[in-house]
Amino acid sequence: MAPDTGDAFKSAYVKMRMNDSANAFSSSWRITVRQLESLIRLSEALARLHCSSHVTVAHITQATKLLSKSVVRVEQADIDLDDSFDNDEVVEENKENEENMETDQDPKVDPSKLRIKYDLYKKLSEMLIRHCRADEDKLGDDYNGVAQSSLVSWYLEMIESELDSEEDYHTQKSICERVIKRLIHEDKILIELETGADPSLVVHPNYVIGDEE
Repeated sequence: MAPDTGDAFKSAYVKMRMNDSANAFSSSWRITVRQLESLIRLSEALARLHCSSHVTVAHITQATKLLSKSVVRVEQADIDLDDSFDNDEVVEENKENEENMETDQDPKVDPSKLRIKYDLYKKLSEMLIRHCRADEDKLGDDYNGVAQSSLVSWYLEMIESELDSEEDYHTQKSICERVIKRLIHEDKILIELETGADPSLVVHPNYVIGDEE
C-alpha cells in the first residue's frame, strides 16, 4: 500500500460512521469494524482491477462510494412506549410495582411524548446496556446487578444538561423506565435477578452490542 493510504482509510471510515448518524439521536451501529475490513478488501480488489501493485487514495475513494451505496438503511417504525406493556402477563407481573409507586407517583406524562424514534430507542438502550456491562466488568464476581432506580438515575445524570424544565425531567424519566421494561419483557436483553418495586438487572450473557461483534 502507498504511504498515505493509512490516513485515507481512517478518514473514509470516520466519514462513513458520521454519515450514518443522521442526527443527534442516531446511532452509527450499521458501520462497524467489519465495514472497515470490507473497505480494505474492496480497495485491494480495485487496485488489482487496475493492474496496480499498490492501493492508492483513488482506490479507497472509489471503494468508499461503492460500500456506502451497499449499506442498506431500513426505516424502522417509531416505538410507542405508552402502550407497549398492556398484555396480561406483564400487567400482572408489574401490579405490585405499580401499587408501591402510587404513594410517590410522578406527574402524568403526555402520551404523545412517549412515542420515540427507533434510533433514539436504540441509542438509549445501548447507553443502559453499556452501563450495566461496565459495572459488571468493574465488579467481577461481586456484581449483583444494577437496581432499576439506579439505572434510571444514572441516565438522567447523563442527560442533565439537556433537561430544560421539570416537565422534561419527568418525561425522560418515564421514557427511560419504559425502555427498561421493554428491554426486559419484549427484547429479552435485560434480566431481572430480583423482582419487586426496584428489581436488580443484568444484561443477558449472550447479548452482543453491534460494534462488539
